[in-house]
Parts: sequence; structure tokens; C-alpha cells
Amino acid sequence: MKAILEFNLPEEHAEHIRAVHAMDAWAAISEIRNNIRAHNKHGGTSAKQLIEQILLIAIEAQSWIGE
Repeated sequence: MKAILEFNLPEEHAEHIRAVHAMDAWAAISEIRNNIRAHNKHGGTSAKQLIEQILLIAIEAQSWIGE
């Protein structure tokens, strides 16, 4: 089975970039979840530090999709 995504470029450039980087976005979400899980289980970082880590991950993810 194959799945083919088609985009009308340049009109759908943003949608194309988001599709190309979907795995990167998934990895960023996974990293955020792991950071939260580690914080809840082990502590070690303050809530402020956790939020800063999450913000950095989100900023990096946004850079991949041109936001």
C-alpha cells in the first residue's frame, strides 16, 4: 500500500513543509512529554526550568516549519 501526498506549490508551501517535518514535530512532542514525566517522577528541576526547556523545544520545532 502507498500513500501519496500532493501539494500545489507554491500555494501550499506551508502545508508541504509541515508534512515534511511531521516526524520532527512528533519527536519534539515526545521530548516534551519525557521532560514532564522525568520532572514528575524525579524532580530535580523547578517548574520554571521545566517550562524553559519546553519553550526551547517548541521554538526549535517552530523553526522547522517556518513559524
